[in-house]
Amino acid sequence: KADVLVMVDSDQHPDLLLLFRGPKEVVAWDDHAEVAAMELTLVSKPKDGLNRCAFPLKDLKANVAMLLEKGLRVGVCDEDDAGNVKVKEAKK
Repeated sequence: KADVLVMVDSDQHPDLLLLFRGPKEVVAWDDHAEVAAMELTLVSKPKDGLNRCAFPLKDLKANVAMLLEKGLRVGVCDEDDAGNVKVKEAKK
């Protein structure tokens, strides 16, 4: 997932705070993890050489709303069965 983040972040959506939706949790990596942790009052911890910040999937809607209210642009990333990542920008 970390390699995917670098590709999506730097090449396609450099101005979005990227959140990766998994089956049970939502994860932000690297610099995105630092921003998410600070804005959502969460903890960012290193994993696989990158900072990682995660929260339960059930909190996605509320956390995205909070980030949008703070003026951030948020992209929610989903991986399809073929391993392709699709980014959808969240709107108020």
